[in-house]
Amino acid sequence: MPEFLIYTGETLGFITNGTTHFVPQVGYSNPPFTNTEAHHQQRATDSYTMDQMFIFLISNGISDGSTIFVQRVNGADGNQTISVPASTSGTFSDTTNNDSIVANDLLNHCITAGGTTGSILARWMSHVIDGDQAPHQASGLDSKGTSADTFLIVSGALNADNEAGMEITVREATTFDGLDVFVTVNGISDPSTIKFRVDGSDGNQVATITASTTGRFQDTTNNDVVLVDSNVAYRYETGMGSHTDTSVTIVMVCCNGAGTKRFINNGGEQQVQQSANTVRYSAPEGRLSTNTIELEFRAEIRATQTIDHLRVQCKGFSLDVNGSVSVNINGTASSLTVTVTATGHFTDTSNNESVVSGDDLGYVVDSTASSTGNFFFDKATMNAGSPTDEVLAYGFWF
Repeated sequence: MPEFLIYTGETLGFITNGTTHFVPQVGYSNPPFTNTEAHHQQRATDSYTMDQMFIFLISNGISDGSTIFVQRVNGADGNQTISVPASTSGTFSDTTNNDSIVANDLLNHCITAGGTTGSILARWMSHVIDGDQAPHQASGLDSKGTSADTFLIVSGALNADNEAGMEITVREATTFDGLDVFVTVNGISDPSTIKFRVDGSDGNQVATITASTTGRFQDTTNNDVVLVDSNVAYRYETGMGSHTDTSVTIVMVCCNGAGTKRFINNGGEQQVQQSANTVRYSAPEGRLSTNTIELEFRAEIRATQTIDHLRVQCKGFSLDVNGSVSVNINGTASSLTVTVTATGHFTDTSNNESVVSGDDLGYVVDSTASSTGNFFFDKATMNAGSPTDEVLAYGFWF
């Protein structure tokens, strides 16, 4: 079986003392937006073993108590847990315990901050899973109005846009199944749907959201067999009957993909402006954000694999000299790079890099050759995997 490294987020955000937060298993997390565990649970569609729980804390201002990170399975504590001592930051891991997952288990994390004062700032969390299916989750808080339809991203920070803006390219023939949606607010008085899309057409999977009803909605029957270089997204269609409605608030959409490669995507929820004469860094997956401190915006690889097909989407361009987006490994430039010359998609189809457990991975956004202007990009995607190992990333927002 392949191994998948699953990451939680782009940043977990600030978590204050004496509070408990539930966060998703995969994708993107912003703990303050909702603290109901069911809103974050992802349904497994395969059996596998999950281990090597790992957390990176940027800062820890809690001076009088430990903070506990726990893997949750079906609303109960699993076996994997990490206890972070007061006033201690850096990386922490559970290398001893594992959790045996079976199909239909509901998965997420729980973070309990101890102490009476202060807060922690967590950047990302990860596990390694040994199975045939990798989870893909778009999470966050996204409210949809009553327009006929919009399109959602499959992995990263949940958001809606035109279909081209939300599509991710699949680099290996993959079977997707287990479409799963969680709705927290529903003011629509007719049924709505979320459909899996392949190359601009409706696929087989569809989750029907019952009129005026909240909760979890699934397609447990259908799957979509997606060929290499196909583009995938979700299509959200509101109820179109005669009604006076408000909106639907979706906090999570997920599915699972069977294969030895998966895309790791950073983007979906916002676009980032890069000014001229600037270098900034971005995490491999989660909510697209950049920072001048590289160490805080990269993730550690936990399984040997090959990464390739760097692809960037640019939505606005006014630089006087071309910009670039590339991949750094352990703080050093790799061969994976694209030159951004205008709006549109840019892909490196020639290069690949082999990474091993312990390597650090992240994006570099460079406009230092330019003296004026800026460019806007809203998505950066890579493929990760090999016949034996694979990585999936998830980070936290702050």
